[in-house]
Amino acid sequence: MCSPCRSAWAAITSSRRPASGTTRPSSGCGNGCTRYSPAPCAMAREMHQFHDPPASPHKDGARTFGDPMTDRSPKPVAHTTVKPEWIDLYGHMNMAYYVLVLDELGHQILERFGLGAGYTQAENRGLFTVDAAIQYRKEVREGDRLRVELTPLRFDDKRLWTRVELFNDDQGYLSAVMEQTALNVDLGTRRACAFSEAATASLARLFEQLPPS
Repeated sequence: MCSPCRSAWAAITSSRRPASGTTRPSSGCGNGCTRYSPAPCAMAREMHQFHDPPASPHKDGARTFGDPMTDRSPKPVAHTTVKPEWIDLYGHMNMAYYVLVLDELGHQILERFGLGAGYTQAENRGLFTVDAAIQYRKEVREGDRLRVELTPLRFDDKRLWTRVELFNDDQGYLSAVMEQTALNVDLGTRRACAFSEAATASLARLFEQLPPS
């Protein structure tokens, strides 16, 4: 297994509770790996594509990120559609892609509050996930429209706790929930550090607008 494959697979299979996933032979990821399906290296490339998102909603093929001012939910949301390559042997979205969708669209939402890519570019700091617990409630299938909502839970001088929920947007049911702990990290020293005054103000604004429910 190649290095990107190992890194991506470790990241996306770190949840405590497996659900709908399966492993089976595949034609490989393009880097010579044939062990897993969906191919982890392909996941690594797709995860990379999600990073450094634009600050405003946009369309990119089947992927559409919601506008918090026009969406039905009172919370900030992001949208996507289940892609064919996310489907596993059982005919539904593989567990690994739940992590990808919840994490990356959650970052899209945080960007709107000054805690995403813009924060990293301005301060050379970022939010590293150090713990994530996922509950898989109900399957989603190819072509289903998905909605992700983020709820802040609490924060201290270095950490942020959030709940990120994944819904089938067409049918309205809750498909998965991820409770996540993120640690503020200085990308120069690669060590945890306190939030700056600007970041603390962004967090306060997030909690003011979205009180924990």
